[in-house]
Amino acid sequence: MFKSLLLISFIVALASASLDSIKSLKDIFDSMDDSPACQRESARFKDCFKDVEETTTPYKESGAFPAQEEIRDELPKVKKAIQCVGEVTCNKLILTMYIVESATYAMEKIALGGHDCFNERNLQSSTLICTLKEIPLEHIQFGDTSLISQSARPIARCVALEQNCDDVAKLEFLKGATAFADLSQVAMPTSFAVQGGDLTYIETFDKKFNPADYDNLQL
Repeated sequence: MFKSLLLISFIVALASASLDSIKSLKDIFDSMDDSPACQRESARFKDCFKDVEETTTPYKESGAFPAQEEIRDELPKVKKAIQCVGEVTCNKLILTMYIVESATYAMEKIALGGHDCFNERNLQSSTLICTLKEIPLEHIQFGDTSLISQSARPIARCVALEQNCDDVAKLEFLKGATAFADLSQVAMPTSFAVQGGDLTYIETFDKKFNPADYDNLQL
């Protein structure tokens, strides 16, 4: 369920969580000792997402970001599945839904609403420039992910403002980039939890995605 176009594109390509981490996360979720309520919610999630295409994306194969047409085709499927799942109370499902809803919102805002801003080469260069503005190079060289997480929102704003497009598209891009920044702050500790075997972060996660946190942003 973690290999849809949406999650591969955002969690793998942008949050630096590896495919192996995502597979391990799925295995852990499937093997966790669930309460009956969690088992019911997990079954509902899997049933709702069964129609979301489970394929490896062009990004994985060629390094190219998914085409706008692919994103436009995929988003309605994911939105329908999200609506189908509804409210969840199990922590691992709360985490799963936060990731899915955040990625869906970010993808829609960046790749569709902010499409005029989107240039993969410019995005890569501006991300590097903005990251170096916010984080000293030595911290990056030593792999200090705490500073990357703390600086995610300022980096996202900087990247959005660096894009070459009108203010309407740039604002949509900013909303998506900010949602993605918050998503990265969840994706990284989730990945570390999986790699380290300490699932406390997953088992106690209680944050729910709220689009209003981003809809009122201004340039």
